[in-house]
Amino acid sequence: MDHASSPSRPPLWLRLLRAVGSYLLASLVAGVAFLLIFLVIAQLDSGDHFSLSTNDIAGAVVFIVFASVYVAAFAALPAMAAVLLIRALRWPRGWSDTIAGGLVGGVLAHLLISGFRPAAPEPLTVVFAAVGAIGGLTYWLAAGRPAARERVVA
Repeated sequence: MDHASSPSRPPLWLRLLRAVGSYLLASLVAGVAFLLIFLVIAQLDSGDHFSLSTNDIAGAVVFIVFASVYVAAFAALPAMAAVLLIRALRWPRGWSDTIAGGLVGGVLAHLLISGFRPAAPEPLTVVFAAVGAIGGLTYWLAAGRPAARERVVA
């Protein structure tokens, strides 16, 4: 039996660069998702015709930058812990990264809004959980979703 040649692993620095780049991209996508969710809520709340001016677009760009930095700063350690836990438990990637992102987003929002006291989740907690799930899915897609297993050539 002849096995297909296995590709060598990239060096550690390249894997770390890919992980950090994927995290930053996921934070940016989470910032965009956060803005889009609030735009949809504003549209549903206003009931009128929704339009954006040049100032609104400039404000949206500033909002995305601040939201992305906020997500990257506050979620870095919990997200790293979630990724390490997922890999240690050998959970299948994809769904687990998405669920972990949602949990990190929801828990961080709950802690920021209610602190450590038990309280019913606020609607904003659900928004943060959705944004975290989108960020987790983006991380999985950017970090290199698992490729198909190599086949044994007979």
